[in-house]
Amino acid sequence: MNYWFDMDGVLVQYDRDGYTGQNPKYLQLGSHYFRDLKPDSKAIQVLKILSERNKNKIFILTTISNLGSLYMEQMTDKIAWLRKYCPFLNIQTQFIPAVSSKRDIVEAIRKPDGLGIGLNDVLIDDWNTNLNEWTASGGLALKYLNGINSPNENNKQVSYQGINLTEDMSAEDIVALLDMITATALIP
Repeated sequence: MNYWFDMDGVLVQYDRDGYTGQNPKYLQLGSHYFRDLKPDSKAIQVLKILSERNKNKIFILTTISNLGSLYMEQMTDKIAWLRKYCPFLNIQTQFIPAVSSKRDIVEAIRKPDGLGIGLNDVLIDDWNTNLNEWTASGGLALKYLNGINSPNENNKQVSYQGINLTEDMSAEDIVALLDMITATALIP
């Protein structure tokens, strides 16, 4: 199994204020917005448990601006954040910045080998678009609920219809659920 973890809203606590207004802080060059965000200790614990089992199958797949100087700042800050809170990761092999769709990035990486996204690829993300694209490409996607992106019971069309990792779950619960799901996946 390959596990693909999002940063913002999963490993990093989502900060709504950083994304609002005419000139949101995350797009302000020089703000170093991503460097000092608070970690989500539960998601990091899940990452650590899975990493201890199979380090070479864990990846951080995070969106970064495609604007030159801002790209460099966000990339540097996200790497610094990971080194601080996830020192067990190998940034060289496990960190993948995405300037376009996460699905498209992974498919591009695998294209030379004739591979795509399959049931042995699990995305843990908080954004429905990423989750839906991943599922449409044949992968397994789980929505990480972070208190801001909870399911919309009144409008199912704006909620992710796949499995949701709820806020009441512990890291151990999430790992057990992942084990259960991946044990039943058809792995080639």
